[in-house]
This record gives sequence, structure tokens and C-alpha cells, in this order.
Amino acid sequence: MTNCNPVSTPAEKDLQLPKPTDEEHELVKDYPYRPVISSLIYLMTGTRPDIAWIIGKLSQHLEKPGPTHIAAMKRL
Repeated sequence: MTNCNPVSTPAEKDLQLPKPTDEEHELVKDYPYRPVISSLIYLMTGTRPDIAWIIGKLSQHLEKPGPTHIAAMKRL
């Protein structure tokens, strides 16, 4: 993530995270989605309660994340 652009909000307005198709899930199945979400939850409880909403949305897709979920997580 060395070439990332900073953003002023942790999530886009009216963010929609649809269920991924099986093909989309296969593309990102080896990404460490669950450990990153766990780290974000730890960060949220200790220092950043303002990111609770987006972490809740991302946590709903722990079993089968897709590319849109990973993009939203990286934006956070």
C-alpha cells in the first residue's frame, strides 16, 4: 500500500457491499481478510470508535469476502 492516496473519510457515502459471486470470491480467497478485520476491531475499541459502522459492515462478510470488500477495507 505504498502508492495509496489519502482520503478524508473512512468509507464512501452510501456504501453498498453486495455478496460476491463464487468467481469473485475465488480471486481473493487467500487474502487475510479475517485477521485484518480483527486488527481493525482492536483499533476501534481502543482508539477509533468513529470507524465502528464500516467495521460492522465489513464484518458481515467474514465467510465470503469479495474484491469490493477488500477495497473498502483498504480505504478504511
